[in-house]
Order: sequence, then C-alpha cells, then structure tokens
Amino acid sequence: MTNVDGFYGYKHWTLENISRCFYVGIGNKTRPYSKGKSRSRKWRFITKTLGLKVEICIGPVSKEEICEWEKENILIEKTFTLNQTHDLSDINCNFTSGGDGGGFIGHAHTTESKQKMSKKRIGKLHPMFGKKRKHSEESKKKMGRSGKLNHNYGKSLSKETKKKLSDSNRGKTHKKESKEKTSITMKKWHQDNPEFKKYRSCIVSGEANPRSKLTFNQVEEIKEKYKPRVYSKPQLAKEYGVSLTTIVRIISGISWNKSNRFSTKIYEGIIVGHYEGRRGSKREGLWGGFEVMLSNGIVTRVGSGFTDKMKAEINLNPDSWIGRIVEMEGQPDPLTGDGLTKDGKVRFPVYVRERDSRDVDHQIIERFESFKKSDEL
Repeated sequence: MTNVDGFYGYKHWTLENISRCFYVGIGNKTRPYSKGKSRSRKWRFITKTLGLKVEICIGPVSKEEICEWEKENILIEKTFTLNQTHDLSDINCNFTSGGDGGGFIGHAHTTESKQKMSKKRIGKLHPMFGKKRKHSEESKKKMGRSGKLNHNYGKSLSKETKKKLSDSNRGKTHKKESKEKTSITMKKWHQDNPEFKKYRSCIVSGEANPRSKLTFNQVEEIKEKYKPRVYSKPQLAKEYGVSLTTIVRIISGISWNKSNRFSTKIYEGIIVGHYEGRRGSKREGLWGGFEVMLSNGIVTRVGSGFTDKMKAEINLNPDSWIGRIVEMEGQPDPLTGDGLTKDGKVRFPVYVRERDSRDVDHQIIERFESFKKSDEL
C-alpha cells in the first residue's frame, strides 16, 4: 500500500543554546509532530528534558528516495545508537541505521493479521479484563464538559456510522435488573423534584407552560391591535416584551391558536368501585367501567380507553382493581378550557394507564383511606 501524499524526511533538535540533532525520521506529513506512545521512551525523555524543535528537510517524495535519504542523514548526524537508557550523555534516538521505516512504512496489516491480533486481546486475554477502572475527578470534569468545551462539539456522525449503531442495537432489550434500576432512579427523581407534579397534570403549551410570557387574553389583544403600517409587529413585540418571531407566529396562526388552548388534560384518581354495562349494549351484564375518586374527592366514571384484552381480564375479577391508581384523559370545555365539569367530574374521561401508588398525589391516598373507613361504618 503506497502513501498517496508521498513521504517526508525530518530531523528533531534539542532546544539548548547549542542545538543538537538527536533523531532523524521519515513518515507522512503529520509524523514529524507526533509525540505520543508511538515514540520510544528515550525519545520522550529527551524531549521532556531538553525540549524539541522540528525541521522538515525533504518531501513529499517516493518511498525509495526517502529511505535513501534517511540512511545518509543518520550517518551525517551520527544519531545511530544501541543505548536505549535515559542517559543525557548519549541523546541519540535512532536505534537502526535507517531505510526500513521501522518495517511498517507504506504498509498496512492484512485482514488475517488483524484477526490474529484481535483474538489475542478478547475476554480474559485483554489487559483491562476484570479491572474496575475509576476515572479521576479531573477526568470526569473533562468528560462532562458541555457546549463548545465538549470534544465532540460541532461534530456529527456519518450515515454509515449511524447505520452501524442502529444495526448493532436492533433487537436488544434491557434486562429486568436494568429496568428496575431505571424505575427506582426515576421515582427518586420525582420525589426530589415535587414541583414537576404541578405541571404534569396540565397542558404544557400556551399560558399553562411555566416559561410562558403571555396569556390567551393578551394574545387576543395582539391580534386585535395589529394593523399593517399602523400598529406594526415590532411595536407589539416591544409592548408585550416578546420576540418579533413570537408575534409573527401568533398573527399567522402557527402558535397560540385555539387548538393549543383546548388540548386534553390528564388527571389521576383511585378506583373505588365498578359498574355493569348498559342495557342493550354488548357489555350488558358484564363489567362496564370503574368508579374513580379524584384528588378533589369527587367520584367520576370511566369506561373507555380499555382494550378488549383488558376488558376480558377485568371482567373475571373487577374487585381486584379496587385501590389501584389510574391516569385518565379529559376533554376540556370549548368555552372555559377546563377539563372538569361544574360538579368536579372529568369531562369525557378516557383511561390512559395504571400508575404506581408511590408516585402520585398523597391527597388521593388519604381520601381513599377515609372513604374506606366511612364505607366500613
């Protein structure tokens, strides 16, 4: 395999008052400046102690020419040595007479060689197998950098890499232990952030959004006030303290429209009973729905949202569901935007899912306990 860009010859000098050449090398255009573990220990010791100055002498040229140049210049500079110890009396770092490029210049490992090297480092043969490596606090801070400080800032994965990642993860599922850990972590997070519950059971768009600067009444005012060349958009933006983009989106109907205002709302409740299906319906004589108590103490009925499979299972023993916490979806009133009726019941309730009793409003649990006591009396 030939280097398309050609090969370069370079020399490394010390930064002393009388600079000395201690290494003659060849490689691609980036090789003269590399300082990592690809260099010998002695070379790293010399550069750390006496400094480093790089001199590009020749290139780009062919492999044959660069090998001849290396042999000649090692003889001229007298940098060949057999002493590999950290000895400042002998700072030379060329351990061969040159011309071979370490045996790897211009070549690449074959697929067979790569497979052999890989097998030697799999499982228990890997040097890090079984070791619990802990990152230092400094390393953690570096890895945790965000924005422009992050080493991946501005970079994006290629389509080929994304496809490889997708294919490697396809069909994989989380283990039971992993799911349990995630569940415990999320429950703890909800306990540590109780303010999140304040917004969970309401819409997040419009004036219900905690970061909103406008109300629906102000939006209506903006639409009425706007008149081209009389009351401009920039004037409205300045008056209401929002961006020009927000005003443009309001007037064009992209945002803050009525459909955003009357989105469905979510409510939590505890099942306190059940009822049979209506006469003449296919559920007649069977389980028809649940009676659910909300945090306000009002009992509302919910019978929709359940799959046929769930209905069949519930019908066998509906009493086993009493005491469970459920989440319902309510349809807000088109005039008021409220998801509850005047009586405090959910409007057109639809079952969404079952909730964990440890992650709900405590008022619901307390009301259910008092409900049970009164029922027993």
